[in-house]
Amino acid sequence: MVKTKKPRTKKTKSRSEKNIQERYSIDLNIHDKDMALMVSDRRCYMCCKSTEDEGSHFDIDSVLNSITSCCCDKDDYLLSDRPIKESLFRVILMNGNNPITLEEIHGILSDKWALAPYPRDISIKLLKNLIDNADEYGIIVKNN
Repeated sequence: MVKTKKPRTKKTKSRSEKNIQERYSIDLNIHDKDMALMVSDRRCYMCCKSTEDEGSHFDIDSVLNSITSCCCDKDDYLLSDRPIKESLFRVILMNGNNPITLEEIHGILSDKWALAPYPRDISIKLLKNLIDNADEYGIIVKNN
């Protein structure tokens, strides 16, 4: 009896490996939303107070800069009792809206919420499910 060799197949990445490698950012150009205002609302009290006199026009780059340089360091920026979708949005903002992986988001939330009084499920699988259904936050896959 002659043994036949199985053809070699190219190894493909599993769906979960692919999900971990996807990078996410916020689409700041969504036409039906005022993303500048939405992002601006995530600043800390002091940053909001310092720009109170500017009116309703916000420069998105300066808002992101204030979030990355000031607001994200405040204790109440990523509270564990916030909705997880809101926390996903805030983590991407504190990264300067630079593309970030689910693994990195998971690490940040795990560190911030390690001593939370009420533990929450923030598995990568759950984060992926939530981020895929977070249209209201303008979170998109950005692989580059």
